[in-house]
Amino acid sequence: MGQASLGKSFAAVAIIILAPLCIGSGMASAAANLALSSEGASFVSASSHDLAAKGAALVTMQDNLLTNAPAAWYQNGDKRYIFGRGDANQWIEISLGRIEDISVIGATVNLPDSDRWVVGPFTVEVSTNGTAWTDFGQPLAISKTSKDPIEVSSGPQPVEFIKYVFGPSGPEYHYGGSSLKQLYAFGSAAPEPGAWAMMLIGFGGVGAALRSRRYRPEPRPGLS
Repeated sequence: MGQASLGKSFAAVAIIILAPLCIGSGMASAAANLALSSEGASFVSASSHDLAAKGAALVTMQDNLLTNAPAAWYQNGDKRYIFGRGDANQWIEISLGRIEDISVIGATVNLPDSDRWVVGPFTVEVSTNGTAWTDFGQPLAISKTSKDPIEVSSGPQPVEFIKYVFGPSGPEYHYGGSSLKQLYAFGSAAPEPGAWAMMLIGFGGVGAALRSRRYRPEPRPGLS
């Protein structure tokens, strides 16, 4: 097999191998949710909580915001985080456990016309030290046509602490305020080390193919 054919074959194989690896490693997929306890995130504080949640139940209710597998904290099987009744400005603060570049922040919530819905507007503040806060993105109004999860976006910002603000609790809530299901914070995905290695191999194969195509020696007289 000639150099050109060998280079082309190597490049083709590299592309076939690289495509699924790049997709699987996050290079062509969404970034991971960094607001998960499995990613190092933790609950810091909140403006209020449902008074029915006490002791271990309160810890479970708080932790449910940061996991893909929430557990029931109340006897009726409720897994949501529920604010206290009459909270004038409902908010929750979490720590990512480290500074990350974040571009999208949001939450899965109950929307209008459902039980203990979020009134809004939804706003977000971020900090790198838990003391100095800056606004993240633009306030998001909540209505019957809102989509869940609700989210705001910004150019990537260095973030370690996030304060999710959901507005006041509704006046019709007798046992608690608005309810949330999960919190989100997304950054930019980076290729895994293994994917980088395969990329280098693939690029080398493509380069070899290009070089072999450029170098085509003239046949010598008398040779077939």
